[in-house]
Amino acid sequence: MPSFKNPESLTERQKAALQLTTILQLQLHRAYLLKEGLRLALKLPANEIREGIGKCRGRAWRSRIP
Repeated sequence: MPSFKNPESLTERQKAALQLTTILQLQLHRAYLLKEGLRLALKLPANEIREGIGKCRGRAWRSRIP
């Protein structure tokens, strides 16, 4: 089973693998960035979460990832 980590918790090897994924699997990398954007939006203060999620939703819609 894969171990999912926040970007700041990645090892150097995992960072290198993520960079390779960026080059080879653009759609997968975009999905990862969307996931990270949502994670960060959910960490915002309560009065800013709605706007943060709205921005994430817009990015997801524009990404056209099924």
